[in-house]
Amino acid sequence: MMQQLPFLFAREGGWRLARHLSFWSAWFIFQLLLYSFSPSPVLQHQAFLNRILITLPETLIFLIPSMFLAYTLMYWVIPRQVIPGDYLWAVLSSILLMVLTSALSAALSMSLVDYLRHRNGARLSPRIATERHPVFYIQLGTLCWQVFGVVSP
Repeated sequence: MMQQLPFLFAREGGWRLARHLSFWSAWFIFQLLLYSFSPSPVLQHQAFLNRILITLPETLIFLIPSMFLAYTLMYWVIPRQVIPGDYLWAVLSSILLMVLTSALSAALSMSLVDYLRHRNGARLSPRIATERHPVFYIQLGTLCWQVFGVVSP
């Protein structure tokens, strides 16, 4: 059975990478569809393709916190704390990781995601262009584009 389904059971690096890429690709598509149907007053008045185009960059960026949480739980908390039986440390580590993941997600949302939403959304919807930035908006997105040599509009 294991030889018949190497994608599922093989331990070789190529197959493991293929499994990870297929999982995160499926997760990305799921999140993209989920975000494109969010009850945003701006998105509700857009065509489906525009909603996908507006939410695509932010969906890709929000994969970073998801991957951080998933991989630290799988490769650090479970093998080093759950399997040896250190359940209290596993719970505390999990709570700390959730807080760190939330902080990372919030920082990305208030900086890069908001910047990209206004930058890309303004071309697709005049309503997005007039939307105000969040109260704690950090102009990190503008700074990132300038540091990496991309001229912001």
